[in-house]
Amino acid sequence: MKKGKQSKRLDGKVRRAIKKKAKAAKKKGKKQARKDKSLNRKRLKKNLDIPNLWPWKEEMLKKRLARMKETDAEEERNKQVNRKRQLKKSREKMLLKAVQGSGMETEQQKPAESKPTGQKFFRRELFRVIEQCDVVIEVLDARDPLACRCHSIEQKIISMKSNVTSGNKKLILLLNKIDLVPSDVLKEWIRILRREFPVIAFKCNTQNQKSNLSQSKANFKKGITTSQSVGSDALLQLLKNYSRSLNLKTNLSIGFVGYPNTGKSSVINSLKRSRAVGTSSTPGFTRDIQEVRLDSHIKLIDSPGVLLNENDNSVGLVLKNAVRVDQVDGQIAVNSVLERCDSNVLMQVYQIAEFSNTEEFLFLVAKKSGKLKKGGVPDLEQAARLVLQDWNGGKIPFYMQPPKQENDDDEISFATSFSSKFDIDALLRKNHGAAVTTMKECNTGKTFVQLKSRSEKDDQEMADAEMV
Repeated sequence: MKKGKQSKRLDGKVRRAIKKKAKAAKKKGKKQARKDKSLNRKRLKKNLDIPNLWPWKEEMLKKRLARMKETDAEEERNKQVNRKRQLKKSREKMLLKAVQGSGMETEQQKPAESKPTGQKFFRRELFRVIEQCDVVIEVLDARDPLACRCHSIEQKIISMKSNVTSGNKKLILLLNKIDLVPSDVLKEWIRILRREFPVIAFKCNTQNQKSNLSQSKANFKKGITTSQSVGSDALLQLLKNYSRSLNLKTNLSIGFVGYPNTGKSSVINSLKRSRAVGTSSTPGFTRDIQEVRLDSHIKLIDSPGVLLNENDNSVGLVLKNAVRVDQVDGQIAVNSVLERCDSNVLMQVYQIAEFSNTEEFLFLVAKKSGKLKKGGVPDLEQAARLVLQDWNGGKIPFYMQPPKQENDDDEISFATSFSSKFDIDALLRKNHGAAVTTMKECNTGKTFVQLKSRSEKDDQEMADAEMV
């Protein structure tokens, strides 16, 4: 019998031993690879937090903040350089394409018309509203009414002929947000403004429901809630009496104009006693003309907020809440606030220690509110935005003192060429008296901050210089 070939198959015990050794070698190789990788890798430096008990903590944080500012500035410079290089390359490519395509006969296309900017469009809409309306109501912020006026537009309104009536267009000054100023300051502003045009003291309704918004009847024995509107009944009576006195067969158009965020849309909602138009605390929310029918004889027209005075600077517009906070340098705007506001009031509002300049104030506010960057460094930009939001939101209750007048006689006749068919003086006096009394009741116990005017600031700097 022929003997077969010997099998090459290993014994099971030997196979398992080889498999075990291979697994151990593979595990050892992975471990060595991880070790080599960790040795070659650079370890990142960890920013250690400074202990709170360290006596020089604030100085070290300020130094760290200065280093971060230098780094950010260097990065910004590098970005500008790269951007310029990219622009240069793109221009060279465009010139090369133009040279290469100059020999080709193509139809010359007409250049596209540039679209107007936002403010140009809104100003055009404003003049459309003025042309359509018979009565124009200029909405002013009671905290600083003079900064919200535009005398050139006012003179243009009263010189234009009405489309419905035989006379000129009528102008009414509506002093809104009267609950944000002391009652004596409100009384003085009314006394000054009523010398030129009829003035209505007004406070918009702030209730949350969509309909059946309540109006204050000035019942002071029971007290009123601050969410009710004040002055809407007087304005409604004035408009209805004027419409009734003309015996018109067509509608009387009432237009509302003014700076952004003065409350034009909220006034219309308070008159309509429902959410007829949208409202928001963000400037520029209303972007087109909106018409609301009050009754069968009166039509209300809401216009977008327009920067009426062309010489307004960006910082002043932010302090009037006419533009958004993120559109300007926050630290410059806060510096303007500190120049015109008492530092003791700001220390009390934010519960911070005494400060000497804008950077130190923002440093303390950022630490108090938890606006911190990496490593516990205060974020001054976020702190500046927080202060501006508090300013526009009413947390810092500021107001401008009315200018002193030569004639301090309180018995001043109203500047009214409105209508001789009804007693507008009695109606306005009733509105002014009720508004002052109502705000005196509502503002009991509140504190307000008087802003320094530019002239007062200059006088104070001159006095300090003389003392030195």
